[in-house]
Amino acid sequence: MVKKCFLPDHDFGCSDFKVDCSETEIASTYSQFYQELGVRIMANKNLSSFLTDLPQAKADTYANLGFRIIKKKSYNPKVNIPIITQTDGNYLMYGFRVKVKNL
Repeated sequence: MVKKCFLPDHDFGCSDFKVDCSETEIASTYSQFYQELGVRIMANKNLSSFLTDLPQAKADTYANLGFRIIKKKSYNPKVNIPIITQTDGNYLMYGFRVKVKNL
C-alpha cells in the first residue's frame, strides 16, 4: 500500500551504508546498529526503518541496493552515531513490515 503524506523535519540516527549484503550481513548490521544505540533507545517507539535508493523504482534491482538502517533520533548525548535529516515535505510511504530473526 502506498500513501502520500506530509512529514515535518526529522533527524534520524543511521547505520553505515551497506551494499549487496547477504541476510547474515544485514542481520549483523542491524544488530550492531542497535547495540550502538543501546537497549533503551532500541525499545522506544520512535520510527525506525531502512533507507534505500531504488533507482526509477526498478524492483528487480532491490536485492543488491545499498541501504542504511535508520531510527528517529532520541536526544541522548551519550549516543554518538551519524545523523541524517529528513526535510519537511510530501513523501510516499510504503506500508509493509519486515520481520528480523536471529540467524
